[in-house]
Amino acid sequence: MQTLSLMLQKLARSTIQWHIDNTMAVVTSAVAQSNSHTSPAQKGNIYLSACRLFSTILTLHRKRLGGRFHLVLLALQALLRCLFIPHTAFPPPDPDKTPHPYYTPHAAALSKLLSQVCSPAFSAVAKRRKDDRHLNDPVRKERDKVGRYMPIWLQTYCKCLLEGYLEHEEVQKEVERGVGIVIDCVPAEGLRVLNAGMDAEGRGVWRGVWAEWKWRNPGVKE
Repeated sequence: MQTLSLMLQKLARSTIQWHIDNTMAVVTSAVAQSNSHTSPAQKGNIYLSACRLFSTILTLHRKRLGGRFHLVLLALQALLRCLFIPHTAFPPPDPDKTPHPYYTPHAAALSKLLSQVCSPAFSAVAKRRKDDRHLNDPVRKERDKVGRYMPIWLQTYCKCLLEGYLEHEEVQKEVERGVGIVIDCVPAEGLRVLNAGMDAEGRGVWRGVWAEWKWRNPGVKE
């Protein structure tokens, strides 16, 4: 994946849509496919490499993701699921013998990606710098577009909380930071639709997530 990242940087002008679509598929499949022959350290390195590759696309080729946000969602969902240990794991993992391959640096990498997705840099979304009076318009438009899709990721987060847990407090803090970034990007109407589309268990989890976010952000999105 390091080679792919370098090619996307060095050959940016030669990159076509097919390259971006397939690279996003590589990011998703690399972290989603479990391999019993891969050591925890290798899995962790693959995860970080996938995050760096994803970040390169967001920085240099974000405009080519327009109309293909489902690929972004699939990658973000796969990266999130990796951080959780399923409740159904039997026997429970022994940290001394088989440590969980994903910890604080991996959760921090995901939070950074969520920040890039939800708060894009002007240079990543602007078509041309022509009128300084409208510098924020491309960023605002991109955030509005992202906000329409990210409730799906929040729903995945709630499902992960139902089906698994995060092993370390530091990992939990980083993931919650990313969740806050996403909530801040989603309009109030999108959050209401998210709540309405969940079952009873999901809504219970979401109420807890929402209450925590409201406590940290009083007076926002009343």
